[in-house]
Amino acid sequence: MSHYRATRTEVKPVFSKVDAPDIMIKALLLAMVIAAALFALGRWLRRRVARVKATGVAAAEAVH
Repeated sequence: MSHYRATRTEVKPVFSKVDAPDIMIKALLLAMVIAAALFALGRWLRRRVARVKATGVAAAEAVH
């Protein structure tokens, strides 16, 4: 809901209100989903890097 004051040369906002409180809830839920996805991706990458390092060390020891 918004109220404006109009003159011949300009339009000025006088009052504005958002009537949809669910916007913040949706934004919070979206942020939580994105954070959880990034957390899961980070854990997966950490495990993968550790596995590759362990494989590389084992292969290097097998050669020597």
